[in-house]
Amino acid sequence: MIATPSKRTSTIFRLFFCYIAVVIITLPGSHLMARITDNISASNNHSLVALIHPKDNVPIAMFSIKEKSPQFAEAALDAETRIRDFFMDADYQSALFSHFNGNHMQPTMAWMKKASQLKTLVLENKFTLPIQWASSSDMDFMMSAFISKGSNRQSLALLNRNWIDYGITHEAFTRLIIELSGFAFDHFLNGANDTKGNEGKDFANELSSIYEEALDNLAPGHLRLGGRRVLVEN
Repeated sequence: MIATPSKRTSTIFRLFFCYIAVVIITLPGSHLMARITDNISASNNHSLVALIHPKDNVPIAMFSIKEKSPQFAEAALDAETRIRDFFMDADYQSALFSHFNGNHMQPTMAWMKKASQLKTLVLENKFTLPIQWASSSDMDFMMSAFISKGSNRQSLALLNRNWIDYGITHEAFTRLIIELSGFAFDHFLNGANDTKGNEGKDFANELSSIYEEALDNLAPGHLRLGGRRVLVEN
């Protein structure tokens, strides 16, 4: 069969667009574009429980929360991406120790082992921080709080629903989630030997474009949740 000019033109255009698609997929950062696309699609379907990249099968699951919102999903995705990039850096252990040293001058062998375990958990999508909405009155008007041991003896982060609903920018929301992850990382690395100061805020200062002063003399506070008085960091 002899191809007509119009058919030849159509074939050329199809090949051209296929080539462009391949180039875009293989560009650096294209995996992030694909994950954001998946995220938006899932938000429109009101299902943000399992967001999975169709190519590399990487779940967006570092931060789990009930009653999700598109704004939270986008900020959580951005926070997770920055945290994963942090751990992929060749000098991650030194940077990690600068934020979460457990009040030691030098990292111990036990600390370095925990740091290596934490990197593996983060990059293999096995580190999850549960986050829970709470009212402003329950939160004593704090924006967020971290509980090292919740009712099930597991770490839990709290977000003030009233503050979030009042209005928060994407970067501020992303920073807030990174800050909460910092408290969780410190607890994982040092247990009860909490790093002096506000290590969550200090960590978020490195990974966010918003800078907030991290006071060295900040002490943990308390909240009363479900009739229980719990120790929190914020």
